[in-house]
Amino acid sequence: MLRASIIPLCNMHCELCIISYFCHIMIEKEPTPYPERTENVIVLVCEPATEYETPNNLQIAQKFVMNGYDVFLLSNPKATKSADFIIQKRNCLYYVEGKTSTGGSALAMRLSDGAKQADRIAINFIGNPQINILSAEITNVFIQKVGLHSIYLFKKSRLIVVTRDMALSKKFSDVFYNLWRCKK
Repeated sequence: MLRASIIPLCNMHCELCIISYFCHIMIEKEPTPYPERTENVIVLVCEPATEYETPNNLQIAQKFVMNGYDVFLLSNPKATKSADFIIQKRNCLYYVEGKTSTGGSALAMRLSDGAKQADRIAINFIGNPQINILSAEITNVFIQKVGLHSIYLFKKSRLIVVTRDMALSKKFSDVFYNLWRCKK
């Protein structure tokens, strides 16, 4: 069943509030509609969302949904550094920062910025990045950001998940090339 709702909550930046977000997510029973085009996305709102990132984040959220996740979109109207999503699959919740990229030179900056905001990053690619540069940047960000756990890459609606162990393996470049080229 498709669902969407808005949940007003307190400021996201204290640990107690983060815990209350998770608790509220687990007991949410009656979602209310949020923009008609949003499916299976629950929007957690501190204040009315005015973020410039919101349209991109909704696209990323919808791609997570297409890949079997429940998504909780976190608003960040005061432009402070925090993750954009809480995603849920098989009763596990993850804090995720979302970014959109064409690949190219901005990719390293997007990955590095995302790693400062959450231990998981979702990158929605617009266009076709060069695979060798992409795999090198992924490996570099895992080397530089010790707390980074995984990166979710969206190639159109397809999801490729890269974990720290995978990215730091000797055969990562070859494995990643095959994953990226796979039509699925």
